[in-house]
Amino acid sequence: MDCRAVRERLSLYLDGELTTSEIQLIDEHIESCTDCRAELSSLEETVLLVRSLEPLEVPPDLQDKIIDRTMAAANSPIGASTRIPRINWRHAWGRWGRTFSSVAALLVVAVLIGKTVSGPGFSLPTKEVYQAPSASDSADRDAESPAMNEVAEEQTSMFMMKESSLPEGMEIAAEEMNRDGATAPAVPTERKVIQTAYLSLQIEKLDTAVDLLQEAVRECGGFVQSSNMFRQEYGRGASYTLRIPADRFDDVLSRLEKLGDVQNRGITGQDVTEEYVDVDARRRNLIRQEERLLAILDQAKTVEDILKVEGQLERVRGEIESLTGRLRYLDNQVGLSTIDVELQERPRSVTAVQLPDQKGFGARLARAFTGSVNLLLSYISNMMVWLVSAAPFLFVGAGIGAVVWWAWGYFQRSK
Repeated sequence: MDCRAVRERLSLYLDGELTTSEIQLIDEHIESCTDCRAELSSLEETVLLVRSLEPLEVPPDLQDKIIDRTMAAANSPIGASTRIPRINWRHAWGRWGRTFSSVAALLVVAVLIGKTVSGPGFSLPTKEVYQAPSASDSADRDAESPAMNEVAEEQTSMFMMKESSLPEGMEIAAEEMNRDGATAPAVPTERKVIQTAYLSLQIEKLDTAVDLLQEAVRECGGFVQSSNMFRQEYGRGASYTLRIPADRFDDVLSRLEKLGDVQNRGITGQDVTEEYVDVDARRRNLIRQEERLLAILDQAKTVEDILKVEGQLERVRGEIESLTGRLRYLDNQVGLSTIDVELQERPRSVTAVQLPDQKGFGARLARAFTGSVNLLLSYISNMMVWLVSAAPFLFVGAGIGAVVWWAWGYFQRSK
């Protein structure tokens, strides 16, 4: 449920006239939307303020006095001797004037306070740009209660401009914009399906299979989005992500399957027709609003009016660009299918004893011997460096040991 629908139902929400599911939806929206929460708080404060006003107490004998005077006037004959009682206005004002003045003053104060404490959106209805609901919003609205639909129809029948009303003299253009900005009929379109495939193949030679794969991609007018080559214990492998025109999807997939033995194969299709039609309808409605706002901008005479209309134009154009970008993305995904291919060389079977290559074996022996000699020399050099660095400590330790040894011998001889 969007902000506009929630604000339309806040009065019914406070009066408790909504269903349990509708109240739950509004509660969830208010928890996440700061503007709607502020508007609800402002509306609650105004309701509490009005309810806090003291009711006017009517004298208990007022009704009896009115009936008695009416009956007396009806029974008395009208003639020259009949005298119409004169009203003592000074006495009447002194008795009731102060009461009516107090009530009027309280009402004025309540209205002023309500205007002051009201949050965003709680004010007299202002002209606002009406944005036509999308297909998904219309379906959700039809599923709601009839009372909510009536409120929504009353609200959306007015052309409104956010934050302030349109300048005088432009209301006719605004009404035309409201009529033309209604939900445009969906343009019939072909089904939009995003196709994706995964193919795992076991091949004889990786280089040959890669050449054939790239040739098939070039001939169909596609391209390689990403590639990766790797080596494993049992052979080399490669993975490719291909973008293929949708009309050549089946042909390319058949050619790739002939490169080797198929180990795994999968095809998925995502239908985005409904989303595409919905986004396109919203974009066309916004384009109509943009045209009407440009016409209103030509009629603006003051700087304030121009700034207001330009603010709405900026908002509408931003939404148009966003929806246009989404349509381009969907067209790209539908027009170019994706195929993920994984190639793996078949492990070679061993049927006989194979002697190592003589030239390669000798080279390996030479490299092993040279490495061992280099390692031994490295150990010797490291040992020499350690001895030189530890020599001062060794000399000091040897001196201390000699003194201790001499003292111990002298002690033994003295015994």
